[in-house]
Amino acid sequence: SNLIGNLNLSYRIWKGLSFKSNFGYGKSDMDQKRLTPKTALDPGLATSLSNSLFAYNVNNTYSIEPQLDYTTSLYKGTLSAMIGSTWQHSVSKQPSYISASDFSSDEFLENIGSAKTVSISRSTSEYKYSSIFGRLNYNWAGKYILNGSFRRDGSSRFAQNSRFGNFGSIGAAWIISEESFLKSVPFLSFAKLRTSYGWVGNDKIADYGYFDSYRSNSYVYNGIPSLVPARLA
Repeated sequence: SNLIGNLNLSYRIWKGLSFKSNFGYGKSDMDQKRLTPKTALDPGLATSLSNSLFAYNVNNTYSIEPQLDYTTSLYKGTLSAMIGSTWQHSVSKQPSYISASDFSSDEFLENIGSAKTVSISRSTSEYKYSSIFGRLNYNWAGKYILNGSFRRDGSSRFAQNSRFGNFGSIGAAWIISEESFLKSVPFLSFAKLRTSYGWVGNDKIADYGYFDSYRSNSYVYNGIPSLVPARLA
């Protein structure tokens, strides 16, 4: 099941200046079951054991995006400015993950008590993201456009000493179809030349991806359970 909620509020403070904010909430949960009967496995392998997996996942996401916009006339053009921020928080939980194997009969695949081997685990993953950003745009005489933007983003998916990044862009455009020497061209309705330069980034990596992680192992050394590497940072 999946629930998505969104609320947009805006308020005009005075002429040319307005404030708006977006509030979001999402919740999704999934109940999973996978049954593998012994009749579907290779009978020639000793490891061909009937097995079942049962898992439940739930995810909650909250977000707030306030923004302030300002527009005014300046000389022969229009100046517009915007400043805003984003805050997002997600919590993903797997309250139960049950793996059962070696059932006495395929008829009992949904009865965990009939399995000879059962393992139970659970996990929680948290993600936080925040940013502040701004944009400045000047359109002179409806022909010449200059714009610049800047943002600073932070993500919990990176280590603390490199959690924030700065990104920005600058650009210019010339609407040449507004020039008098092109207005008489019958087949040309709109033409614009544009150039820009900027740098961007993303945090599309796993949660806690900056950590070395380990998992437990069945091997025992001097009576002590062991750990093995599960992921490199």
